[in-house]
Amino acid sequence: MKKTKYLLLVAAMAFIFTPIMNVFAMGDEEKMISEITVNCSKSSVTLGETLSEYTVSTTTEGVSIEAYGENTGWSYTPKDSNNWGNLEDGALASSEDNHYGLRLKLDKEDNYLFDGDLTIIFNGEEYSYGYTYLDATAYYWTLYIDLGVPTSGDTTEPDDNNDDDESSEVEETKTYSVKDDAFDGISIAFDDANNKEFTFRVSSLTESYSEDYLNKECGESADCRSSMLTALDAVKESVSDLTKDIGSYIELYGFHLSEVGGDDVHEGEFRIKIKMTPEMKKFKSFKLVYFSNVNPNGCEVSDEVIDLEVDGDYLVGDLEHLSAYALVGVGNNTPSTGDNAIFFMIIAMMSVFGLVTARKLKEQN
Repeated sequence: MKKTKYLLLVAAMAFIFTPIMNVFAMGDEEKMISEITVNCSKSSVTLGETLSEYTVSTTTEGVSIEAYGENTGWSYTPKDSNNWGNLEDGALASSEDNHYGLRLKLDKEDNYLFDGDLTIIFNGEEYSYGYTYLDATAYYWTLYIDLGVPTSGDTTEPDDNNDDDESSEVEETKTYSVKDDAFDGISIAFDDANNKEFTFRVSSLTESYSEDYLNKECGESADCRSSMLTALDAVKESVSDLTKDIGSYIELYGFHLSEVGGDDVHEGEFRIKIKMTPEMKKFKSFKLVYFSNVNPNGCEVSDEVIDLEVDGDYLVGDLEHLSAYALVGVGNNTPSTGDNAIFFMIIAMMSVFGLVTARKLKEQN
């Protein structure tokens, strides 16, 4: 079963946001929520387990809680990386290198506010393990409960009749080329073992501004749209500012590769191919800049900058991991005003010379 796409930014792309706590002036009737109880039928994950539906509830006044969306109540993040991605119910907890967690949606009554230092009581105990946090990047609130790495569930008995330490089958390595059918013009190539299926998802900052996306996330809520557009503008401004010394900001992408029925693929050797738009062609060269965190409160850029080659109408480059990258253009590929003036002056002189020559030839004849 295919996994759902990452949240990028403002619940968009399966890039990572740290909590954003909006501070409002409290009226006389408003109440601050400093503690929330979460009672859940799941408190741990076993390696190889099928991540199925679970029940969740809260006794906190003014708050309702549920598994996020339809069949997307599970999330995971690689070790040492607060980078939650979302899983469909029925996916497998197949990696010892990932933290698995609950993805919960919170709704609160209008006269209640969440405290920035919210205490979480999970199944009767105060809980702040791992990458547990409350995310307020959209109109609603998303709570991630980190259940940690999966515990060992391997009960396989050793095969005493197999004296050969090496596998009897040798996996064939082949090159895959995968594209996102919904995002025209970007594909990825990589080497991996045979007989596997992969999906490739591209998200972009521009995509998050679209009416289709805003309608999907916010419906008719004007407050949701306003909050989301404000957050998107903040991200765009931050990314543009952090890349200005490298080049001109063009777009912010999120690249997400998934093995069907398994986890997302983050590390490896990948060949990215991006089709150039007319807007891109005004630049001489291009670079991808890796962002370790995309957040309306301020993005974090790394020192990793990838040079892209121009191959016909495409930009091509090599990546060692898949995440959030800003595409920047360097140099101007169009003639300057001075160059244009010289060019047209030469054309004009050649035209005059041609007319004079033609007239003299006519007079001679």
